[in-house]
Amino acid sequence: MAGREWEWEVRVSDTTDDDLRRLDVTVRQRGDTASLISLIAFKGRTAS
Repeated sequence: MAGREWEWEVRVSDTTDDDLRRLDVTVRQRGDTASLISLIAFKGRTAS
């Protein structure tokens, strides 16, 4: 995208609510150590 190569990472962690997970997403240009952007999202458990 935009003529660049990107690396991304998602870290999933538990929350105090057993039905909710926290996702920390970071994006950086390939080869860089510093992230350009980060996002925190929450994902509910899928109903069964």
